[in-house]
Amino acid sequence: MKNKFTILVFIFILLMQLCGCKFEESDNLYNFEKPYTGIYQCESFIVGGEELLNNYSSYTIELKADGEMAIKFKRVGSNIYNTQIAVYKFSNNKIILEDEEYKTVLYEKGKVILFYDINGIPLIAKFSR
Repeated sequence: MKNKFTILVFIFILLMQLCGCKFEESDNLYNFEKPYTGIYQCESFIVGGEELLNNYSSYTIELKADGEMAIKFKRVGSNIYNTQIAVYKFSNNKIILEDEEYKTVLYEKGKVILFYDINGIPLIAKFSR
């Protein structure tokens, strides 16, 4: 029985390699080393105390295992997706951005929270999976 299981696992891995699949590049597989990686949907986008999420048809953050964070959004009525790329490190439930465009980025209980100051007006965006 053990021998059959080993052979099946070997065949599965061989087939995955033959079809060009790479586990580390797949968005569908859970990353056990970096469980915070993945795509998060915006659930709240508050600027100066006003909820503005309804102005966007799509707003996501993707944390990639290679340390890249992609913020993608599309305004209602637009056909254009805007993308901002940042490089991050993850430490003590905080996402530390190298360019420091965002003042604070927290990760807690599967949520990403951005805190940003636009000329004294606070922006708080909350994302979840």
